[in-house]
Amino acid sequence: MRFGWEGKRVFVVGDVMLDIYRRGRVIRLSPEAPVPIILNPSEQLCLGGAGNIARNIAALEGKAALAACIGKDPEGSLLKNLAEEAGIACTFLHEPDRPTTTKTRIVGLPAHQHICRIDREETFPILEESRQRLLESARELAEQADIIIVSDYRKGVIFPGLVAELAKSGKKVIVDPKGCDISLYRGAWAIIPNWAEAEELVGTTDGGNIDWVGKSLCSASGCEWVIVTRHGEGASVYSLDLIEHIPAQAKKVVDTTGAGDTFTAVFALGIVAGMDGVEAARIANKAAGVVVGKMGTAFVETDELKED
Repeated sequence: MRFGWEGKRVFVVGDVMLDIYRRGRVIRLSPEAPVPIILNPSEQLCLGGAGNIARNIAALEGKAALAACIGKDPEGSLLKNLAEEAGIACTFLHEPDRPTTTKTRIVGLPAHQHICRIDREETFPILEESRQRLLESARELAEQADIIIVSDYRKGVIFPGLVAELAKSGKKVIVDPKGCDISLYRGAWAIIPNWAEAEELVGTTDGGNIDWVGKSLCSASGCEWVIVTRHGEGASVYSLDLIEHIPAQAKKVVDTTGAGDTFTAVFALGIVAGMDGVEAARIANKAAGVVVGKMGTAFVETDELKED
């Protein structure tokens, strides 16, 4: 069985990060403070953010190109190696005062207890010189792509006008947004926030009617499709004349980290394979249901989507 997206070229631009998991057996509480002692932890490195989107695309036999900003540091080298090993074509910018965004999670075994997360990042906007270099590379990569994904984690890479400029390529631009400034995403064909992000984009945080939020976002964004992911409750799909609620498909929820990235990646692949917004959201929802059953920042593979 083939899905029709195999070999399709997907350009991903946005905030990339290195996810580090340190897992070890909890042996007792420390005498120095009421915290667990973890013995001889193992370490797992994963692509996060825009990198996780690209990783999902590559795992599903799409051709992923990734443009982002990383630091000139050991973490940046590790991230670059992970991406290249996955078959992702990388265009990375460097800034002298910007480290590679890194999230280190400490996990206690055997219960897989998430004890703490250590973040290393700078979120100020990238420099004007970097914007111009990114824009130059992005224009070229957009022309070569079949579809474009913009992944915004508010780490400083996405800037005003970038989405609109990418849309000039004539390719569909799908945005995974963050924050309250909807104007950043003008020109997008589809936008995929989670429920909290959708509320923030339309200026409400009262946990109210999701259909009102979805339809308001359709009007405010100018997008053809708005898909609101609802964590363990599936996804809701909106266009100007359609509302469709898709139930969750996860058999077991172990870890939701990166599930939104997987949803965005598979939705884009579905669209480039010829599906409409609802069909693409259904298979993306299935993919997200697979990865939440895995530990850590995970990706979905072709055989897992073929399973009933």
